[in-house]
Parts: sequence; C-alpha cells; structure tokens
Amino acid sequence: MQTADNIFLFVVLVSAVIVITVFFVSLKKDRQKAEQKQIKNIPQRKVQSSKSNGIISETAQLTEKADTRTRRIDDKGNISATNESFQLVFTTKDNKKLYFSVTKQALKAMPFNEKGLLTYKNKNFIKFKYSGGTIENK
Repeated sequence: MQTADNIFLFVVLVSAVIVITVFFVSLKKDRQKAEQKQIKNIPQRKVQSSKSNGIISETAQLTEKADTRTRRIDDKGNISATNESFQLVFTTKDNKKLYFSVTKQALKAMPFNEKGLLTYKNKNFIKFKYSGGTIENK
C-alpha cells in the first residue's frame, strides 16, 4: 500500500509542477503580448534621413574646378569678361560624379582633393564642410 501511496503522491506532485509551469508560461506569453501592444500604440519617432526635403548630404571629394568665361576686347583695347560660369565636380564614395554651378567666390575658396561633407539639393550646391572649414555658395 505504501508503494501505491508513493506513486499517487508522485503523480500529484508532477501534475502540480506541470500545472504551475503551464500557468507561468501562459502568464509570460500574455505579458509579452501586452508589451507588444504597448509598443505598437506608442507613436514612433521618425528618424531624419540624409535626404530630408530633397537636401542630400554625403561624403565627397573635390576632383575638378572649371572656370569658363567669354572675353571680349573692344576697339579701344579694353577687355571684359561675359558669360562667366564656374563649376565644381565632386566624386562620391560610390565613384559618382556630381557637377555644380557655383559662384566665383565658392570656386576660389574650394581646396582641391579635399574630402568632406557635401550638401546639395537637386543640382544646386549648398555647402561643403571639410577639416579647414565650410564653404557655401554665396
């Protein structure tokens, strides 16, 4: 009889352990579902991309400068420049070439082969920030 009582007691204990385990596992699952619901209900902050409002900033290196002018000499020997255009060419990390028309001041201030953060919108140069400072298209 003692053996039957021991077996019965063992079965009751194992059953109790199983019931308690199932209870805690289901409690944990319910808690995880509640946390997931909370996370879904919290408004997510949008991370600003480097392409906000069409403005793009990327690492680039100045590889070319172009200064194109038409010079005129009048009958008195006076020289004048017309149709001035100034262009900078940058190469990105992806070896993509970007061409920008800039002011004369920006062309003169821009150092060759300098790497930095190029900021532009569409085909318009905004600024170039490098270790020596920042150059803007003014």
